[in-house]
Amino acid sequence: MKSLTLIYAPQPQDTKPLYSSEWCVPLGNLSIGTYIKDNGFDVKILDGAILSYEDIEEELDYSDNNSIVGFSTTILNLNQSIRLAKKAKNKGSTIVFGGPQASGLSYNLIKTINEIDFVVRGEGESPMLEILKGTNPKKISNLTYRDGNEIRENYRVNSGVWTRFFPDRALITEIEQYKKNWYNQNKEKEFTATNIGLQRGCSWGLCNFCTESREVRNGSLYDYFVNLRELKERYGFNAFFEVSPGPSQKTLIDLLENRPDDLEDVRFRFYTYPNIITDKLVDILAELNTWEVFIGIESGDLKLLREVNAIKSDLSNLSKETGYFDKTKKQVSKMRNKNINSKVSYILGFEGETKDSLEKTYKNAREMVDAGASSIACSLLMPLPDTTIFQKILWHAKLGPKYKDEALIDFTEITKDWIDNFCSVPYEIIVEYQSKIMGLVNKATAYGHIIF
Repeated sequence: MKSLTLIYAPQPQDTKPLYSSEWCVPLGNLSIGTYIKDNGFDVKILDGAILSYEDIEEELDYSDNNSIVGFSTTILNLNQSIRLAKKAKNKGSTIVFGGPQASGLSYNLIKTINEIDFVVRGEGESPMLEILKGTNPKKISNLTYRDGNEIRENYRVNSGVWTRFFPDRALITEIEQYKKNWYNQNKEKEFTATNIGLQRGCSWGLCNFCTESREVRNGSLYDYFVNLRELKERYGFNAFFEVSPGPSQKTLIDLLENRPDDLEDVRFRFYTYPNIITDKLVDILAELNTWEVFIGIESGDLKLLREVNAIKSDLSNLSKETGYFDKTKKQVSKMRNKNINSKVSYILGFEGETKDSLEKTYKNAREMVDAGASSIACSLLMPLPDTTIFQKILWHAKLGPKYKDEALIDFTEITKDWIDNFCSVPYEIIVEYQSKIMGLVNKATAYGHIIF
């Protein structure tokens, strides 16, 4: 019988991972693996966040020509995934790529990388099961594949099968390593955290630089609590990094009102948007024992935010730019008084970025820190496939021919190309402001680019 190995390849050593990546399990691969296991197939999970490239290579030495090897890809690990895929293909395995990077480059990957048999665009649980069953590719949704001399891209749907279960952490043999990584990064914390997801899709879903689906799908709240209880009692986790992008106030109220008595002591970390955090929401967050809120401010320049559809409120009654952020500063201060940390996040390099807009973002970050924000995330904009800004690159007279057929995109090169052609300030100045903003706090993170 066929077996499935799911791999999240390591990032190159000269890149900066997300702060949480070394203690957060690969939920996407774990969800697919759980669904496949529940349907009677053997599953192995290999996570490059805690395993070296050489470790994964060694594991692939044991694969055979009856195995399926799937890779979850990002803009940072795609090249590493392809290297590992070639090794697995040489052992006779069937190779499947998925994740946000492969989803956006599915046609180019199938066209140029012979070792890749299938690319799954979007949700992967149902397509992967059908591949394992040997279903005719023409009948599998979300699939891109070769059909003779042609490349076919089947219709894309979100099946929602993931809402019927929660990822089974028993598939991960190195679960204690994630806990050790948490302790190493958070020695001052008196709790042990892992990641969990109640929903897929973003409740805002309009930002033109993001690949997150606009279709919000919620899992069962009852099953969510069952999963929390298992993670607490079986694995010793008592805090949860909720990865859902921007759960609504109603969702958080439901979470609070339906929380079982034996889970009243667990803690949470949530993602939200500026200017939608009300006094009531802060009180709810406090009652949920929230230790941190990640606030995606993105820029201190409202003109840029409007251009990328990242404004999270009705601005019709705001007479000056500072008004949009005043409420956020107030709520950051209130959260600090309730022992809730605020992590404010910025992206530099939006279309039309200028020295003045960078200065506004730096000023905004400084004011948020003064209001009580305890940490900052500040990254350079990376044009991700399957986003509006990537389409702008493809439409660009100079950059379009360079990238339209490209499967192996160097993220540093495309970031510089974007800044050189769509910003009014050079790359070096943007990096300088990234360093200044991150220097405002002791705990600062970035994604992708190591700058110091």
